[in-house]
Amino acid sequence: MKKLHVARLASLILLTGVASSVTPALAQQRPNPPGLFAKHCAVCHGPQGTPNPAFAKKKVRDLQDPAWQDGITNEKIAEVIREGVPKTMMAAYKDKLTSDDIDALVQFIRGLRRK
Repeated sequence: MKKLHVARLASLILLTGVASSVTPALAQQRPNPPGLFAKHCAVCHGPQGTPNPAFAKKKVRDLQDPAWQDGITNEKIAEVIREGVPKTMMAAYKDKLTSDDIDALVQFIRGLRRK
């Protein structure tokens, strides 16, 4: 009985050590929406989602625009990020961002809506 107790305790200690060493790695893999937006989107869309006048003239989308926000689905936003828009400045990010990154960006973009 004592050997069984010691074996369980040793397993628990081992698992706890493994879990604590894995947790920081998993935390680093979680999307960071503000960082993703700053790195991949803000150059054209502006740091707050509104492009500067030069980019606006090139038809870069104002992500804060309530009419645009109301007229587009999350799925369509994700598709545009993933596939880009032909014959525009909007590049495809399917090879640069994970699905989780794209989903996080969609939610971040929704939060940019002007009141």
